[in-house]
Formats: sequence, structure tokens, C-alpha cells
Amino acid sequence: MKYFATAAVLAGGLALASMSGATAAPAAAPATATADGIARPDVPAMSRAEIRAFNAKLPPNHPYYITCRQSSVTGSLAKVTRVCLTREDRERIARDAQDETHTTIDRSRASAGCDPYC
Repeated sequence: MKYFATAAVLAGGLALASMSGATAAPAAAPATATADGIARPDVPAMSRAEIRAFNAKLPPNHPYYITCRQSSVTGSLAKVTRVCLTREDRERIARDAQDETHTTIDRSRASAGCDPYC
């Protein structure tokens, strides 16, 4: 299961959330503020209008800038799942997927007797 989730995230889709059956973003951490005084948003509880208003105050490269992506539900012609995450969350998910991929590759090399390189 981890291998499929990792491959899906690396392929550009955020299927990691949809494979676990979740339709919302990961649970937000406790409210913290950045150096510029912006509090971490509670993304799952925000409407589209609230997300637009929140993003209007931030530059696109800010860690709390929220982006929403839609993905089609497998087996359905019309159903779409919308996943909204902060830039910080998307970077963390990508970094975790990359770390898991490297761990898997290293483990497979070690079990084949190719440690550290084949």
C-alpha cells in the first residue's frame, strides 16, 4: 500500500489522501503564527470564499498559501474530490513521499546484497 501511495504522490496527484478514503486535508496542527503574524489556517473548515479571502492577504510563495486540487474518483465519470492544502502541507507530503521512496530503494538494495550501490 505504501508503494502505491508514494508512486501516486510522485506522479503529481495527491492520491495519498484519496487512497486512505479521506476526502479532506490532513488535520491541522495547533494554531501557530509566522513571523509576519499570520495564524495557521484551519483549511478543512474553510469555504472557497474564505480561502480566496485568506489567500488575498498572502503572496503565492507564503507557507500558508492555500491551493485546491481536484481529482477524479476512480470508477466514476462525474464525481470529483477537492483537496485543499497549504503550501507547507504539500511540501511536507512531497518530502515524506520522497523519503519513503528512498527508504524503500535502500531496503531493496540491501536485501539484494548490493549495499550501498549495485
